[in-house]
Formats: sequence, C-alpha cells, structure tokens
Amino acid sequence: MNIKFFLSESESKKSKIGEQEKALSDIIDSYAKKIGFSTEYIEDIVVTDEEHYNQALETYTKANNAPAKGIAEFARTCFHEPEKNVFRSSIVFRTELVESVLAIGKKKSEDLSVDEMSFKYLVYHELGHCLDNKNRKNLACKESEQINKFNINELFEHYSELLLSELAASFFSARAMSPELYQQNMLSVVNGIAGRFKKLDKIKEDYTDKPAHLFKMAMASSSAFWVILVHYSNLIGSRLNNEELSGIQLEVWPEASKISHSLILEFEKMVCLLWNKYPDWQTEDYNFLVNIWKFLGMENGYKFVQNPEGDGVYW
Repeated sequence: MNIKFFLSESESKKSKIGEQEKALSDIIDSYAKKIGFSTEYIEDIVVTDEEHYNQALETYTKANNAPAKGIAEFARTCFHEPEKNVFRSSIVFRTELVESVLAIGKKKSEDLSVDEMSFKYLVYHELGHCLDNKNRKNLACKESEQINKFNINELFEHYSELLLSELAASFFSARAMSPELYQQNMLSVVNGIAGRFKKLDKIKEDYTDKPAHLFKMAMASSSAFWVILVHYSNLIGSRLNNEELSGIQLEVWPEASKISHSLILEFEKMVCLLWNKYPDWQTEDYNFLVNIWKFLGMENGYKFVQNPEGDGVYW
C-alpha cells in the first residue's frame, strides 16, 4: 500500500499530513483488519485537497486505468485491472477527511462527535468497497456520463452495479455506524429525495419539445428513482450487519404515497434475500430492481417504457 499526495504547493505547506504517513498507514491497516480485509489488496491511498479532488480523481483513474465507483463527497474507491486474477483497489481521500481521522487517533467511539464518527465511518465504507471488489472480483461499469442515449438496459447496468456496490460496502462498514450517525444519514437521504423531486419539477417547467430537453428530462427522471434506491441500499446494508440499527424504523420522504412506502419496504425485503447469495450474484438475482424502479417512477408520475424504436418516458 502506497500513500500519494495530490496537493497544490500552498496546500502542501499548510498540511501536516505528509509528516504523518506512518500514522495514516497504521489507521488504514487497523480499520481494514476490523472488517476482515488486508491492505495487501490496496494499491494506493491518494490524498488531495478540495480544490484538486475532481482533478486528482480523473487524473488518477485515467493514468492507472482504474475506474472509480461510489457516491461519497470526500472519498472514492478506484478499481484496477486485475493482475494474475488479483483485484486491487485504490482510494482517493480529501484532506479534510484524513486530517479528521488522524485527529481522532485512539479516541473511544463513545467520545466521538457525530461529525467525527462520520469521517471515521467513511474510511471504513471505502475499505468496504475494496473488500467487495476483492470478493466479487468486480470492476466498475460504465459511468452515467458515458451514456449518451436513453436506454433502460444501460441505466440498469450502471445503477444496479452502483447499488450492489453500495449495499456491500455499507454491510462491511456497518460496525462503524452508530445509531446517531445512522439517524443523521437517513434524514439526509429523506431530505435529499425531496430536493431531487424539486429539481425534477424545475426541469419539467423549463421543458420544450427539443430533443436535447427530452433527453435531459428522460435522464433526470430515470436517474432520480435509481438514486433513491441506491441511497436506501446504503441504509439497508448497514442494518443487515449492525444489531443496534435493526430496531430503527426505515423512514421514507414525507410526501411519499402509501404505494411508494410499500415499494421501499418491498425493496428492503428483496435486498435482504439478495444478500444471502453474496458474493455469487447473478443478473437474474437482482432483476427485481428494474421492476421496483419502474413502479416507483410510475407511482410518482413517470412511466418508463422500452420500445424497439427507442426507450422513452411519459409524464
């Protein structure tokens, strides 16, 4: 495991991280062991500041042919092409996260603030992605930005893999998730869904019959319901592997209809059954995802259809 830095000259002078490489390496190794993972399957830990985070991620993934996966704001895991059937991963971390984790040191969990728990959990979560990559011998699929036409099968391929990856990472990192942090994350998911529906309404208001607008509307509406399921897979994964969380009721967004609520509960039930087959997931094991996605969209005013002439959305 190598530790690399992608910082501006001014940030390098301010940051003390470079002086604490050994401490950071020890923390990563300690966290990995707690989830049953070995850092021998990690290629690089890349540390970058906020200004250069996206640039570092793009540069690193292209230079190493290591596509990134995940939805975290402060960290992303990259997957390398296998060598001799060994699947390695690298993680790109923001400096704020690394500095916070280094500051936590050996504090007991009960002494941590929710924000401190959040940063610590994110490191565990990214290591969970690495462990999943090793277990499933898995490479990231096509990025959503590479999808240049509205195709339901391509969207399913992209979002189902993202969902499965988040489910697994959340399961493996669940022991680092406290009830307080879980409640905060669930509230963030619920509020985020409300905000996503507002953005959809704005796109509808600005809609014209131009092809570019139709494509934008199709992608925005279809992605919205996939992302809802991805976020709930995170919540469900944590519940599956932490008894302290199992008693917390899974909440839905306030405007959700009874049918939407039932669909989320059905999704939870099906995901729990799916986990029993991990890591040997086959496409037929999770085909149910596209049906729940379609029904959830339909219940909220969007009908996604597949046609030989081209897929479409009605609202």
